[in-house]
Amino acid sequence: MPLAGTPSLLDRDRDGERFGAAAIAGAAHRRGPEIIEPDGDAGMGIRGADGIGRIEPDPAEIGNEGFRPGVAGGLLLWGSAYVHNTVHNQLAAQQIYFPPQAAFAHAKAGSEITPNMIPSVSQYAGQQMLTGQQAEAYADHFIAQHITDMSGGKTYSQLSALSLAQPNNTKLAGLVATVFKGETLRSMLLNAYGWWKVSQITYIASLAAFGLAGLTVLASLAGLTLGRKPQITHEAITSTGDSVKTA
Repeated sequence: MPLAGTPSLLDRDRDGERFGAAAIAGAAHRRGPEIIEPDGDAGMGIRGADGIGRIEPDPAEIGNEGFRPGVAGGLLLWGSAYVHNTVHNQLAAQQIYFPPQAAFAHAKAGSEITPNMIPSVSQYAGQQMLTGQQAEAYADHFIAQHITDMSGGKTYSQLSALSLAQPNNTKLAGLVATVFKGETLRSMLLNAYGWWKVSQITYIASLAAFGLAGLTVLASLAGLTLGRKPQITHEAITSTGDSVKTA
């Protein structure tokens, strides 16, 4: 018989509460620590929140992902068209025409048409200069050849130095002026050719940007189609040791 005033050495209700509290505080099955919600039941704990699957992408983000490369492609395309039209209009204003086809039939060294002009210049025979390719052919294979023939292979700076050394040589002074004009026109045409190439490069870059935008949208759509919503399961343990699973 237990002594008066002495609590029982074996209290089933109290021991059950202790074991239940220990079970709540512990991490059952090693799945994670207990999570106690402030407004929840004081006799209930929640543990083990495991996510299954992947996060489904937001449909609103699909357009955003392809927006930047699309804008870049539009700007590059606009820049390409602007440079192309500017070069075309500037060349058209100069009213420069290639020699007629008949002139290339009698190519002769030292004449207006030399044999080395045929491969690069004859393809534009009789045409007005309107493109960068035409400007490059005219500058490097027509004007440059005539400058070389007139100057004997000397550059403008070399001829200018000779002219300064011979101030009374009017023929040399005239040659210097002619070579200067030829080199100036040649440099302007090559500058137009350079910008023409820039317009071609930006056009190719715009196509690449549009392609990247399309691939980005397709990849986002594929992720939206194949993605799964996450499923989270919570296990609640009451003070009596019973567990309740909630989604």
